[in-house]
Amino acid sequence: VEHTNERKHNVGASIKYNVGSVVLRLAAGAKLGLFRRMLSTCLAAGTCVALGSPRSALSLGEAIADAPSAREAALAQLRGILLSPAPPPLLNSEVERTVALDKLLDELRQLNPTPRPGSVQGFERLAPGSWRVAFAPHITKLSAVASTTFDPIRYVLEPGGSIVSHVAYHVRVPFLPTANGWLSTSGRYGSSDDDTSSVEWDDAWWNPGQPRPSSSAQGAALQRQVSALGRLGFISAFANFPVEYLDRDLCVFTFPMSGTRIAAVREGGSLDVW
Repeated sequence: VEHTNERKHNVGASIKYNVGSVVLRLAAGAKLGLFRRMLSTCLAAGTCVALGSPRSALSLGEAIADAPSAREAALAQLRGILLSPAPPPLLNSEVERTVALDKLLDELRQLNPTPRPGSVQGFERLAPGSWRVAFAPHITKLSAVASTTFDPIRYVLEPGGSIVSHVAYHVRVPFLPTANGWLSTSGRYGSSDDDTSSVEWDDAWWNPGQPRPSSSAQGAALQRQVSALGRLGFISAFANFPVEYLDRDLCVFTFPMSGTRIAAVREGGSLDVW
């Protein structure tokens, strides 16, 4: 009996050691968000793992295959936060909502489905289209200080590499009529390295008091002056944008001037909440 118990103890210890080695290897090679889910699955099946039953192998395999479902769940949660209590832009007073969004984007960064998202090969199939900014904390703070709402902020990317941005502004000054209009820029987008996209702006224009922006500087207000001022403001050092997450409907990148995270969603896509 003692011999049999000793064999069982040795077998159990061997199984635990091997499972532990697998988990450590997964921890070293997997991204943090995915590993946490895999570890939770292993712990939930702890009895089966300790016994070395076939169920333990299934649990590990299921955990590895769980990344798409984990990402879908995170994206569904993101849509819910963007929808409630009202679609963006966020208010400066919505601190809890801002923190929740930032935390969720941290999780999605670990579940990024696109290899080398800053490279041309990574984004060329996904980038073209119209994107709208849904999360930009530095813009939220600027809006509060300047008593101006900047929304929508839209990027239109073409397959050939051209990009146009349009920013609507609404100035709220007490006792004065609301001033509104559009500020626009155009240029080209590309790649700096595998994880960093780049934009080279080459023109700017202004459409004051207009409900919609013009597609180019032609005929815009103070065309030459605004274009010249815009070129002075285009700084190459701030034209590189590290990409944290990219799929068909969501792009998350870092704005270098402020070091803050920006999330843009594809208009007409699954995360378009407007």
